[in-house]
Amino acid sequence: MDLDTLKRIITFIKSADTKYDTPMTVKADNTIRDALGIINKRAHNCVIMIDDAGKAISIFKPYDLENLDQFSLLGDIRRGALIT
Repeated sequence: MDLDTLKRIITFIKSADTKYDTPMTVKADNTIRDALGIINKRAHNCVIMIDDAGKAISIFKPYDLENLDQFSLLGDIRRGALIT
């Protein structure tokens, strides 16, 4: 790799906002098992349930999913409205 390209890449990476992290999303017809399979893939340790339009409607942390049947649908265990 030539040095100009390397310098451009390094500059881009170092200038990135380190606090921004793409959320892991699920839908109401995903199971608890689906959510548990991806929940640890981001540092924020949660999954966001979205509707068909991509709007956030609920959030789940690992403790929300403890001691539940892993094949239950997330839409069935959703709590009240998400405050954003």
